[in-house]
Amino acid sequence: MNVVNHDFNPPAHLRSTLITGYLMDPAFPNARDICGEGVLNDGTTVRFRVRLEDNGEPGGRDKFGLRGSNGFDLTTRELGPPGPKSGGGNIQLHKPNPSTTGPSPAPTEAQMCGDLTTP
Repeated sequence: MNVVNHDFNPPAHLRSTLITGYLMDPAFPNARDICGEGVLNDGTTVRFRVRLEDNGEPGGRDKFGLRGSNGFDLTTRELGPPGPKSGGGNIQLHKPNPSTTGPSPAPTEAQMCGDLTTP
């Protein structure tokens, strides 16, 4: 995962170094949470949790949110259509790959994401 926030000067950059969790909530079948660890452009290591929502094509209604262990909180919001005031984007969830299996027993949400809740 690679996120650049242009609201900061210089832009804040988070580059993941370890993915610790991939979660699906049956109540929100078009959403996924990804948890992990990453490095900010200032060298700080943080834990993060990202919320991704695929709300159809072409993607303007898709949503993205990010919460970090450093207190950063970007509430899940629509990406919007491409334009000068919107980042735009298109999240696409792929069908499960039957050739891969997760660990058994599966880790708990707390083991994957610590105390970071869905943004």
